[in-house]
Amino acid sequence: MIEVLTVVFIFSLIMLAIFTLYINYQNLLGTQEALIDTAGSASASITDIQNSVLQADHVVASYSFSGTDHTSTTTSLVLELPSRTSDGDIVAGSYDYIAYYASSTTLYRTVEAAVGSSRQSGTRSFSHTLNMLAFTYDSSSFASVSKITVDITTEKVVKQKSTTAHLNQDIYLRNF
Repeated sequence: MIEVLTVVFIFSLIMLAIFTLYINYQNLLGTQEALIDTAGSASASITDIQNSVLQADHVVASYSFSGTDHTSTTTSLVLELPSRTSDGDIVAGSYDYIAYYASSTTLYRTVEAAVGSSRQSGTRSFSHTLNMLAFTYDSSSFASVSKITVDITTEKVVKQKSTTAHLNQDIYLRNF
């Protein structure tokens, strides 16, 4: 009888150890996924904004995208870019407009492409873990802006543990 109790006790200890390892692995996996989500989201957002800013002629104060007005502020950015054909040639006198803005925890990019432009009109989301988005301009006159500072923080909470990523980047308008 004592042998059976000993075997049950040892088996219980082994099962408890395996269960503890499994729970700790799941916690670690959740934390790592949150870290990848936040860092990847912040990086993808900054990269897309940078790609658009580098092609832009200038920042515009506001633009109406299919009836929805977007204004350049500390939390949103509206850019005017020369339209390009699929071969990369500039379409003379034609411009595309891109707006970046946040709604709740999501960062959006809206594009309104001119006729003949290779860019596709529409709205795309970049981040669902957005915590803070800020744009700083080197001039109070949008027509004179040559540098935009983008500050983005993403955050994800997993099992009451917060994981954040913060990126800050100065981007210069190449076509200014």
